[in-house]
Amino acid sequence: MNLIDRYISHVGKHLPEKSREDLKREIRSLVEDTLEDRSKELGRPVDEALTVDVLKEFGRPEKMAASYVPERYLISPRMFPIFWLVVRIVASVLLAIMLVKLFIGFGQADANYAQLLIQMVIDFAAGAISAFGNIVLVFAAIQYFIPELGQQLDKEDEWNPLKMEKIESDDELSRFEQVFGITFSVIGLALFNFFPELLGFGFVNNGEWMMLPAFSKAFFSYLPWINLIWGAEIILSLFLLIQGRWQAGTRWVSLGIKFMSIALAGFMLAGPSLISLNPEELARAEIGFTLENATRLISLLEQGIKGTLILVIVLGGFEIAKRIYKLLSAKAVK
Repeated sequence: MNLIDRYISHVGKHLPEKSREDLKREIRSLVEDTLEDRSKELGRPVDEALTVDVLKEFGRPEKMAASYVPERYLISPRMFPIFWLVVRIVASVLLAIMLVKLFIGFGQADANYAQLLIQMVIDFAAGAISAFGNIVLVFAAIQYFIPELGQQLDKEDEWNPLKMEKIESDDELSRFEQVFGITFSVIGLALFNFFPELLGFGFVNNGEWMMLPAFSKAFFSYLPWINLIWGAEIILSLFLLIQGRWQAGTRWVSLGIKFMSIALAGFMLAGPSLISLNPEELARAEIGFTLENATRLISLLEQGIKGTLILVIVLGGFEIAKRIYKLLSAKAVK
């Protein structure tokens, strides 16, 4: 095996298997053509010394192979700002929840401040590591399965203004709306899944901090579907922040999520009560509620939740009808 054969073999080890043989033939042709041109230029035959000089110019096999393989990233430079934004949102939400728990702990009669602080740090670290790992997993999956989303923008000297796509005003993206949606969803998912004890009425009884849970077991039976829908909304918002605008595909995905939200709201509206509080418990808690006031408050809470679910159905249905009409109209025009 001569030097060129050995060089091509070593280069091949670092090439993707699918296109390895084609690339090896292309690289061999490039090396041989360069050798031939250099031989004519110098007026000397192709020998081992000339081959060594040419191969040195091409560089190590790893370097040569890298020039034929696109750069690989766990999270590409284009996606990293969005990744970092999400990490900061999640970390801020987690820290805020931990501080609330810490202040509640400080309200206990026999509170051990040092132990509570240490426990908060441990819980925050564990939660942050878990959240960070899940965020990395989501972005890595996007990078792997949809690599075009992570591709860097064209180089400035290759940019052609005539090739810019026309963006309709309806396709413009509100970054604030997407960031707000991600933040709201992260807060909701964190509270419902990991800190449900914070959702309710808190009061001090005999020096002890007590909490009456606000939501019933019926509500938490819907939690897997809430996780699915809000998780899908977070992923869609990430896609939109990376793409920078709405497209037909993301519009249809958004409609699918809205359909699921309307269906879930309908089931929750028709099902058993989502509130676990009862007037007697609130009155016995001695936090300023009479039985009459407690009854009125719980009635208002139930009406508020039902009103919210009805709004989700009505506004979601209106948005779906409007969006389908626009998508089909745009398709008909094309």
